[in-house]
Amino acid sequence: MKVDVKLSPLAAEARTHLDATVIVVDVLRASTTIITALANGARNVVPVLTPDEAATLKLRYDSANVLLGGERGGVKIQGFDLGNSPLEYTEETVSGKTIVFTSTNGTEAIRKTTSAQTVLIGAYLNLEAVARFAVELGKDVIIMCAGNQGSFALEDAACAGAFCMAISRLTSVEESDSARAARMIASSFDTVIDTFHASAHGRNLVNLGFSEDLEYCARFNTTDVIPEYYNGHLIIRQKKSH
Repeated sequence: MKVDVKLSPLAAEARTHLDATVIVVDVLRASTTIITALANGARNVVPVLTPDEAATLKLRYDSANVLLGGERGGVKIQGFDLGNSPLEYTEETVSGKTIVFTSTNGTEAIRKTTSAQTVLIGAYLNLEAVARFAVELGKDVIIMCAGNQGSFALEDAACAGAFCMAISRLTSVEESDSARAARMIASSFDTVIDTFHASAHGRNLVNLGFSEDLEYCARFNTTDVIPEYYNGHLIIRQKKSH
């Protein structure tokens, strides 16, 4: 199995995704938030590129069962129900709801990969479950780092490296140079929290008052929920053959 890491969405070409399993990683915080929302009973998450697109889309749904979620610059968008803190997406708040969601980096990365045969959302929370499922599918794996406004993001690269390690424990792999680099980055920090505090985005979130989010996003394997992109929505991966 070949494993490649795209260190930012700008490094990806759509045609390379077609016959691969893509794992989108925006660990601080969109991936973690999407996983949390679905684990806490959200019906689905609809990733969109802009706040205006989100507001327009909400009008097409039963608005009583739709929440707008997302951020720009790390903070909740004016007029939205929720921001991008996974701690906001409690069962009481999101159970049974559709979340129309937009974030600075994560939703753009998701939308860039929709030509792939399978698109999964990964973070530390579901790392083992996603790695195991990707191996079961038997396709080459591309780990797409959301990055930071088109640039490299340390925390996403480290999480991608953790995925590379998890996959290599399960099967024989042929890693690209970027996959090996991501693995080295992951190995160079004692803890995930150390990685987050070393990253520009992590430090910015701390300055914005989201230190608790970093602690939450650093948790390993707290859920086996695997969000999968299907027909414009992110839903919990159902057990079906490809």
